[in-house]
Amino acid sequence: MRAVLAIAAAGLLAAGCQTVPPAPACPAGQDYLRTAQLFFARRTGEEPRVSDDAFRRFVDEELTPRFREGLTVMDAGAWRSDPDKLVSGAARVVVIVLPKGRDEAAKIEAVRTAYRARFHRDSVVRIGPPSCVLL
Repeated sequence: MRAVLAIAAAGLLAAGCQTVPPAPACPAGQDYLRTAQLFFARRTGEEPRVSDDAFRRFVDEELTPRFREGLTVMDAGAWRSDPDKLVSGAARVVVIVLPKGRDEAAKIEAVRTAYRARFHRDSVVRIGPPSCVLL
């Protein structure tokens, strides 16, 4: 979990301290949309690793029904749990391009809550940068 928090903290520090960034000026043919990046801890040291099959079922049961427009799942990260042990494949990142004009915060929070309950993890980190998207 420390790895996921470290990755998220680095992203937040890089973003600076602005409370609400202005919408970017998108190039012609692109549209300004919000995105959500969710960092799901799979291996945090002592807890058993969340298997590929278990995570795939979670995506099928919790994420896909809520975000039918689609999402992207990626392996992420490695972190040092102690000075001599590097834990790789510590997280999965899910990127969702949020539909224009709809507030999806409740759906995202439901996914975070479901993951914490199902896999007994402390948290699921969310980062929500603005993006220009070519549709």
